[in-house]
Amino acid sequence: MAVSPLLERAQGAIGKALKGWRKLVPTRSRLPLQKMAAYRIAMQMTVKNERAMAIMVLLSFDLYLRPGEAMSLIGKNVVAPVKGAGVQYYTVVIRDEGELHPDKTGVFNNSIDNPHTRNWLGKQFTV
Repeated sequence: MAVSPLLERAQGAIGKALKGWRKLVPTRSRLPLQKMAAYRIAMQMTVKNERAMAIMVLLSFDLYLRPGEAMSLIGKNVVAPVKGAGVQYYTVVIRDEGELHPDKTGVFNNSIDNPHTRNWLGKQFTV
């Protein structure tokens, strides 16, 4: 049976659209790491004198960072509170504009804050 060229192109476009839709909406999502597992990993790293890696694990967990975001963090990404300003806690800036590498949505300078992180982040950099 002969198929018109227009119908063949439409079928190809439909197939590509379905393939893209499956990538956009995955069939299932991954379960997050359990809190106690993240703490245990951080404790093991601390025992092995890997304090910076332990902090990275806890930051990744508390701030829901992607691995690439966590690995690209440097000292200037942790911003100290400004004396006299209303907010007095540390915050983390992800994908600083100076790095010329936006996040997956094309955005620079995302500041991320989590109340759990507020309790310990500043203490790690002032000790």
